[in-house]
Amino acid sequence: MLLGTSHPRRHYPGRMKRYRFVTPHRRGKWYPDLATAQRFAAQIGAGFMEMRSGRFFAYRGTKLEVQPA
Repeated sequence: MLLGTSHPRRHYPGRMKRYRFVTPHRRGKWYPDLATAQRFAAQIGAGFMEMRSGRFFAYRGTKLEVQPA
């Protein structure tokens, strides 16, 4: 007899993802969208948002991690 939802997690289209930037020495927090992760990337030295163009520039060695939520 199974109790609760014991089936394995499956990927469903439209499921939320989480994003964070990782540098060789630091890891950022997980954020619910890429734009928020980019906005806070400067706090860990992962990159910066150029205000004139609105583009994000990652520093060398920075990686973007994406995790299904």
